[in-house]
Amino acid sequence: MASISGERKTHIMYASGLNLKQLNLYLGELVTHGALEYKPLEKRYFVTNKGRAFMGAFGRYRETVNTLSKAEAELAQFFSPTANEKVVAHSDKLASPVRAPRHVF
Repeated sequence: MASISGERKTHIMYASGLNLKQLNLYLGELVTHGALEYKPLEKRYFVTNKGRAFMGAFGRYRETVNTLSKAEAELAQFFSPTANEKVVAHSDKLASPVRAPRHVF
């Protein structure tokens, strides 16, 4: 996103919050995979059509993950910690609480 309009490495580094080593690694990967194009005369990185398509797909992915996280939290409200405890009767013994297995949604 930081290089969408054609930016220098320093600007991308500050905008993305990466250190130089991390930035070089990511920029190399993005250029190798065709998501970014580097123009040495301008010393700038530009997002390619493939990069724009990736950003759109990744944005939809993040929205889906956020929606699922909210739905998971909403479903978890139906099961309080005390609702997971059941009383199991033992022969010749007093009933004792046994914690039922917790299911992850």
